[in-house]
Amino acid sequence: MPAPLPRPLRRRVLDLYRGGCTIREAARRTGVAYNTAHAWVQKAGLTRSRRWASRRGASARRGRDYFELRERALRLYRRGLPGGAVADVLGVSLSTVRKWLRAAGVTRSRVEANRLAHALDPARVTAACRMRAAGVPRAEVAARFGVDKSTISAWAASPLNPYRNAA
Repeated sequence: MPAPLPRPLRRRVLDLYRGGCTIREAARRTGVAYNTAHAWVQKAGLTRSRRWASRRGASARRGRDYFELRERALRLYRRGLPGGAVADVLGVSLSTVRKWLRAAGVTRSRVEANRLAHALDPARVTAACRMRAAGVPRAEVAARFGVDKSTISAWAASPLNPYRNAA
């Protein structure tokens, strides 16, 4: 019978799993056999559904911190960005953003969503910010795009503004 593995190794596997790694990834990182790691996770009562675990593993393999991305998406959406713009900023699909919003219970009326989608069209925001970066007065940019001067200021602070940190 082989010698039992040290408890700190078991704790490390469980900590990695709690942190979002798949069982396979936790086993690989610690050098423990997959079946051993799986047994430890089951014994600790920490198993997730297969469907969620595979998605989490895919996110981790792409180098993204899933939970941080999801929280950032919620913050951007609550600040007024439409779902499509949030997806573009974060580099994820619109369906992923919608799934995160549904899971968080965040909703927006269709009228408000349509208004925001028109107002925060990424191409319009980028063009307006380019004009401001070139020194065009705020009032002139607002007149060109048919919005208030305060909207131009909000666009300048938007994550869609590629010139935000250039000044």
